[in-house]
Amino acid sequence: MKVLMSSCSQCRACEAVVYDEEIMAGWTADDSNLNTTCPFCRRTFLPLLNIEFKDLRGTASFFLKPSTSGDSIHSNNVPIATEPAEPKAGAPVPTADLISFADPPQDGPLGSLEKSAAKPKSVGGLVVQMDPLGLSVKKGASLTRSNSIGGPLQNMDLSQRPSHGVSTTSLPNSLQEVSDTLGQKRPNPLPVSVPYLSPLVLRKELESLLENEGDQVIYTQKFLNQHPIIFWNLVWYFRRLDLPSNLPGLILTSEHCNNGVQLPQTSLSQDSKQVYVQLLWDNINLHQESGEPLYLRWRSLLQKKASLSPTDHQDTRALLNSIVRSIQTNDVYGPINLLLREIKKHPDIKRQRSIYREILFLSLVSLGRENIDIEAFDREYKVAYDELSPEQLKALHIIDAPPGSSIQWCLKCFGAPVI
Repeated sequence: MKVLMSSCSQCRACEAVVYDEEIMAGWTADDSNLNTTCPFCRRTFLPLLNIEFKDLRGTASFFLKPSTSGDSIHSNNVPIATEPAEPKAGAPVPTADLISFADPPQDGPLGSLEKSAAKPKSVGGLVVQMDPLGLSVKKGASLTRSNSIGGPLQNMDLSQRPSHGVSTTSLPNSLQEVSDTLGQKRPNPLPVSVPYLSPLVLRKELESLLENEGDQVIYTQKFLNQHPIIFWNLVWYFRRLDLPSNLPGLILTSEHCNNGVQLPQTSLSQDSKQVYVQLLWDNINLHQESGEPLYLRWRSLLQKKASLSPTDHQDTRALLNSIVRSIQTNDVYGPINLLLREIKKHPDIKRQRSIYREILFLSLVSLGRENIDIEAFDREYKVAYDELSPEQLKALHIIDAPPGSSIQWCLKCFGAPVI
């Protein structure tokens, strides 16, 4: 079983997409307050954990092999057979299919194009000591975390109770039905949405639960079925912090994942090894803006690269290649200018995607998460943003501003989910 989770939520007041570190920075030191504060309009709203399931049971045992050691499959060092493994720290980064460093200047990662008019503001090759964006492989650094799903607190409105929702995956492969070994299709369990609790609120609710029902409740299906919000938030934080937990084992035998039938509980530790939980940074279903974000366009064009002619999607490819080249030379000012031009072409369109997120997510996807130092990126983005003229700033929105220090610290402490 594969479980995909995203805490990315939408502010009900300004409709902005608010990401995990922004949600965490908006919580208060109040263990009775479930709301967070939107960093853009300063209104409060209830953030949600959105969860999808991908049922791989019966498809073939090679999808999720039980570990022969005591390590859970949640470990960041255990790749899934259906996805490429992440490069090990200190190893050469395989970029041949993604970025052609040896290509002529006019050739971009997405194919041959004319030279971009936008020139990098500064050039400073990929040197370890002189690399402000950390584009060389960082030894021992990990930006990934994983996590899981949720349910209802006793005093909540019906509108705030857990509900089935839209797909939450930000990955290009949406969750499809899986065929089992007999050729029949096994549908994936319906997505679930539950309130995303701050650690203070979660601690208060968990202490209350243990005091009233005893600690044995957390080892049974009663925990998942009757206290899903607490359950899924606990799984979320255990995976967010890379802490070992047997809680995901309850997912595999739950009613929700077995067409309403509660399967007998066998071994929590063994069942947990059959559940892979992954945190996603984005939730594409919250995007109301037309078209795809840049990182998804990159993935889509990269898959079609072999069949593209020089004139196919030329404008999009030129834009993406120019941004990626600029980031390779540690230039953030150039990509901001490029996207500003695109914004000025459509001044009447209400944007939901910030320039900051567009550039950051595209950099992580195109150059590799292990090659981007997000802390350094934020620093360079702020420097570039501060150099914009008053006229340029007029075309931008508050969502385009650099993240505040509290947001940066939340991301630094908890790490970045998967994009």
